[in-house]
Amino acid sequence: MQPSINNLRNSRFKFIVACALVTLSCTSCSNFDARKAYWDQVVASTLKGAASETVRAFARSNGHEEHCRGAGCYLVDSQSKGALWNHRGKLFVMFMLNEDRAVSHWFETSLVLY
Repeated sequence: MQPSINNLRNSRFKFIVACALVTLSCTSCSNFDARKAYWDQVVASTLKGAASETVRAFARSNGHEEHCRGAGCYLVDSQSKGALWNHRGKLFVMFMLNEDRAVSHWFETSLVLY
């Protein structure tokens, strides 16, 4: 028995709608772009050239998890949420230190159960 053209079209339409809904729901789950913009602004003003202790104090006072060792620090942004259904992905703000001063930063993300 051969499926009719209308059944194929109907199935294809349902598949496309389902894919579109999944894509839309996943893109609205993450706030990584907004949080990266926030951190870019903070690093350009408050934390520009800051000592590692200043970075750590800023993180603690704003509820972020901080980890500093040697020539680097990283903060786990407590307000970030990833693009998983359970929103458990996190944004990591990485700092490179030179002579105990923040000289650059970049971002890493985690989309695993954190």
